[in-house]
Amino acid sequence: MRSSRRFIVAVHALAIGYTVTEDGRIFSPEGVERKCRMKGADKRYAYWDVTIRDPDDGTTRPIPVHVLQAITKFGAEAVAKAPTIRHKDGDSGNNHRDNLELGTHTENYMDRAPESRKEHALKAARVQRRLSDEDVARLRALHKAGRSGNALALEFGLSKSTVSYIVNKKTYA
Repeated sequence: MRSSRRFIVAVHALAIGYTVTEDGRIFSPEGVERKCRMKGADKRYAYWDVTIRDPDDGTTRPIPVHVLQAITKFGAEAVAKAPTIRHKDGDSGNNHRDNLELGTHTENYMDRAPESRKEHALKAARVQRRLSDEDVARLRALHKAGRSGNALALEFGLSKSTVSYIVNKKTYA
């Protein structure tokens, strides 16, 4: 259930007259188009935000355009209950009403292009790696020189199957 302050401000903004066009442009209650900005370090996965004033404390908060669009399309209650808002074409910058669906995190991930999913998985694997490139080269050299998988597993603090994967270049390729 979404109950973040930003979600509450988004619901309030639409209630007081902010509107979202079918292509994702935002207009104030006075009919003035609001400027949006791309937020995110990697522009391929960045989202468009618009700043809206919080009615309770007067601060401005960045509200994702896709959240406003989803509330407009599906209603606040449905969006609040949904695990995530999907961009069907995998482009997080495309906030067209027809491009948004409510769904699971898995469905959202599968909306990405296959190359993007592979890149993301490889990046995640690199972050979790316990061995440096030098350690991998040393492990492979020791194995080639005749050291057993059991001995290498003990020496490097790995399971025997992990040593096998490294030696056979199934991981750390």
